[in-house]
Order: sequence, then structure tokens, then C-alpha cells
Amino acid sequence: TVTYVNRLAAERGVTLAARLGDPTAWGIHNKMVLARIGGQGYLFLGSFNGGEVSYKANREVGLLVQSDALYEYLVRLFDLDWQLSSPVFLPLVMGGYTAPADYPLISEVVYDGVGLDPYGEWVELHNPTGEDWDLSGWYLGDAVAVGEYGSGLYRFPTGTVLPAGGYLVIGGQAHSLDFVPDLEFLIDPNLDDPSVPNMVPAGSWDGFGFALGNGGDEVLLLDAAGQPVDALVYGDGDYPGVIPYPGGVTAPGHSLERRPSGVDTDDCSRDFVERYSPTPGAGP
Repeated sequence: TVTYVNRLAAERGVTLAARLGDPTAWGIHNKMVLARIGGQGYLFLGSFNGGEVSYKANREVGLLVQSDALYEYLVRLFDLDWQLSSPVFLPLVMGGYTAPADYPLISEVVYDGVGLDPYGEWVELHNPTGEDWDLSGWYLGDAVAVGEYGSGLYRFPTGTVLPAGGYLVIGGQAHSLDFVPDLEFLIDPNLDDPSVPNMVPAGSWDGFGFALGNGGDEVLLLDAAGQPVDALVYGDGDYPGVIPYPGGVTAPGHSLERRPSGVDTDDCSRDFVERYSPTPGAGP
């Protein structure tokens, strides 16, 4: 079935993909269709098999519900199952399939840390590709425009490598975190941890250090030429072409985490979820 669906989609130019998998490792039995029609989310649930016997003899029924909230929740669950699936036996079919990114991504952010902001803030990057990625000279920060008041942009020191399939965590101040980050923004030079490499302020981009707004902001990853690679936008933050994550986290110390970790749709309301127990350097 999976081979047939994928072949048919390729022949007809349809953005549809099927995969075999067992995401829970226990086997699941779920007959569900999710669809967005006319800007509204729909969910079809039921034991309906589609044959004449199923509804005439077996009395199988299905329930069609219009609920944007339920649709968004179950789409995130399906996306997670899709990424967790390995070739076993459960067929999954996804329309409008988005392949894993072939570039580094912002994968988790704590912008309202427990304790004194911005020392307790941190950003996690993920490399979803199969090769190490040299980040030497790349930029990370929250400055959208040169000289933007209250914002800053930093460069990765020479030799910074994001390993294939791995993670890299950049902390506001290593001294104020309950783990040791891979790098730190070094907001206060008097609190420097000599064992943790420092990010380098990027000249005219360097405003007032790295300090994310609790009501909304942007986290930007740029390549060595200053071209945008990825962006996380939340709350009242704004960045061209990126849909913000609505509102923000519900309590200090919570994070916004990308799920699945390797997929980027430029819709932060879909790409990110609130995580109650952040996992710096570990992924979902």
C-alpha cells in the first residue's frame, strides 16, 4: 500500500507521502483524517473502513468535527509520529509533506529563564543533516535591523562545529545556568566562565547584548554572509515570512521546542510547542 501510494503521488505530481512505522513501539490503531478546507481545520474519526459491509452490516460510523484547536493539536501529534516512524508495519499518509531541513535549525529556546534575565536565557541549535556543519563566522542573536535598540547579534568563534544529527547550546551566561552550555553570550564579563567559549559581538550589530523579550521577540540564525537561515518568532515579535508562535510560555523556565526537531515550515505556531521541562542539548 505504501509503495503504491508513493508511486501514484509521484506519477500525478501530488504532494503526498506514505511511510511505514510504529511510533509508539506498541502498535497503534487509529483511523483518522485531518484536513484544512477553506482555512478551517477538520477532523474525521471513526472505525469506518470505507467498504459497503462496514457501514451496512457492521454499523461502523465516523464523526466529522470542525475544530481549529483540535486540528492543530492532532497535526502536531501526527508530525511527531511521522518523524518517529521507522519501517515496521503501520502505514501513515501525509499530504503536503515537508521533508527534514538540509540546514541547521533553532530547535529550542528559553527566553524567560528562572532567575535573572537575560543571564538564564539560552538557545539550542540542531543539525538535522548527516554531515557536520561548520558555523565559524555565522551569526546568532535577536537584532533584526542594524543598531536595533535593546538587541544584539553575535558571531560564532572560528572552529565552532555543529555535529551531524547533533545539538549545540548557547547560554546567556554559563555562570547562571544549571548546566554547562557549549558557548555563552557573556553578557557580564565579570561572570565569565573560562571553560566555556564566548560568542563574539558582531560590530555594529552589537546593541545591548543578547536579551530576549518576554512578551515577544525574534531569534535569528544567519550564515557567514549575513543571510537568514532560520528564525524563531514568538509573541509580538515580527520577521518577514515567518508566522509567530502565539503568546508565549506559561511560566518562567519553560521552553519553546521545535517538534519534529528537523522540520521547518516557517510557521512557528506549528513548528514549536511549549516544553515544561527543557532538554538543552538533548532534543525532543
